[in-house]
Amino acid sequence: MSTRLAIIVAKIGLLLASTLLSVAALELGLTFWYADLRETGPLELVEEWGSPFIFKARSHPESKTYGVRRSLPIELATPPGTTRILSYGDSISAGHKLSEPETYAYMLEKRLSESNDGIVEVLNMSRGHSPTIHSFHLRSDVPRFKPDGVVLEIELINDVSDEARVHTSGQDEDGLPLQIHRHRYLLGWDGHILSPLSVFGSSIERTKLYAKLSRWYGRLRYKMNPNPIFEPDSNKTFYHLYPDRFLLTQPALDDGFERIFRTVSGIQRYLERQGIRFLLVIIPSRHVFTREQYTETSTAIVARAERRAEELEIPYVSMTAALAERGGAELFMDFCHPTGDGNEVIADVLEPELVGW
Repeated sequence: MSTRLAIIVAKIGLLLASTLLSVAALELGLTFWYADLRETGPLELVEEWGSPFIFKARSHPESKTYGVRRSLPIELATPPGTTRILSYGDSISAGHKLSEPETYAYMLEKRLSESNDGIVEVLNMSRGHSPTIHSFHLRSDVPRFKPDGVVLEIELINDVSDEARVHTSGQDEDGLPLQIHRHRYLLGWDGHILSPLSVFGSSIERTKLYAKLSRWYGRLRYKMNPNPIFEPDSNKTFYHLYPDRFLLTQPALDDGFERIFRTVSGIQRYLERQGIRFLLVIIPSRHVFTREQYTETSTAIVARAERRAEELEIPYVSMTAALAERGGAELFMDFCHPTGDGNEVIADVLEPELVGW
């Protein structure tokens, strides 16, 4: 190699090395900054799927809660004389900003145990952000926990836009996806939740630097070409992170709605093959009760979900009437999360449904 070529190669090497060091420094700086802001985590990947989109809460090995929201320990093998119910959903069922006793899962366990001869466990699984993600967790959890029944909560304004960001491939015998390539959330390299404009969940996408850059890109795209669904005069609203507004087109949202019910139907088939009972819980958004610009479309999408469940013969219970009767909008702390009193209404409706289980 000539001296001139060697110098060029050395300069290129130094440039690459300095670039990598700068990127690493930026990533560590962002990690330190977000840790100070108490970003959600740490969490852990579900080994069975090995995907950064499939993660759960990390629990200490000695706590025996297996990442379930529960203060009492859990035995993987169901204790004799115990009926075990797994309760799935997103932050609504998890009990966002609520203490454990304020969640409907806790209330149901207490009530059902008191009204039955045997012990009832209602485990608050709270894994994932949408039915597709729940379907992956379910297929890992059911063989381990061996439940007698499963309850799955959905809220359309929240879940439709989450599902609109999902891309999967493959299909098992129940019609459930085998791989996931895109979702609104993934697990960063340091065990914290990130929300980049993900494509394949690659190692690069699991960095805070990529998350920041992709979100800036999303904001720029939306400013350049606003989505009419999220303009001030729109009568529709869906949960979004602002940078992903440009992705949530009407066709994408329609696909998200259908994906929810394809997935729920697949979950039902999966459970039925194993003799496990299933119930879908449809929770309306607060907009249904406020009589403002989003009320009509928010009410319509709940009715649409009820019709779709009936068409697919999915056992379900809708919370709209009970919430309306007991306080409506006052039972929500924001557009979708019920208060402790709202959770009590949900428990009141679910209790008679689950007594026979």
